[in-house]
Amino acid sequence: MCVFYLGSGHNPNRYTKNLDVAIVDFDGEQAGSFFLNAFRTTPPGNLTLHWEYKNPNDYGNSVNETQQAVDDGQVWAIVVLRPNITSTINKSLYALINSTTLVTYPFVNTPPVLVTYDEGRNPFTQNVFVLPPIRAAIATANKQYSQALRTTISSILSSTASSNSNRTLQLQNSLRLKQLLANPFAVQYTNLHPALPYV
Repeated sequence: MCVFYLGSGHNPNRYTKNLDVAIVDFDGEQAGSFFLNAFRTTPPGNLTLHWEYKNPNDYGNSVNETQQAVDDGQVWAIVVLRPNITSTINKSLYALINSTTLVTYPFVNTPPVLVTYDEGRNPFTQNVFVLPPIRAAIATANKQYSQALRTTISSILSSTASSNSNRTLQLQNSLRLKQLLANPFAVQYTNLHPALPYV
């Protein structure tokens, strides 16, 4: 005998609001404001998940300690904005102003955002109900922060237009920061226990 559950693609509000996802801002500055605001205002997560806004002190001020909350089953996922993101981005913008050296993309080895989850806990729930709202909120944060950074760069370039700054180097640096402007909240996804496909 075979039984079909026709509601499998629908997650009732009483269930999804019990899916806890921790959000931690280790930056605490401008980037952190855009990051937290996106999670507070992006509908998919607000309508389906229970965001838990945590303080870095809850994890001993260490990004490495955040994984334990997922390991222990306290949350379905944890989304972390690493420390010093605003200051790192500002250094790149100041280098653009000074125009004395070529700027490099500041987040080559370590993306600003870390998302830790455990697909092995329930792959369907993770991939259908937990991760998409996280991605939507990060996309919103990227769009809003990117616009703010572009406005800052435009005002920098217009304010230094008549100065003695190296205009060619400024324009090269603007192009080299294109990746930063397109995706200021680049993400590293860490799946603690990938779900194995059925054989």
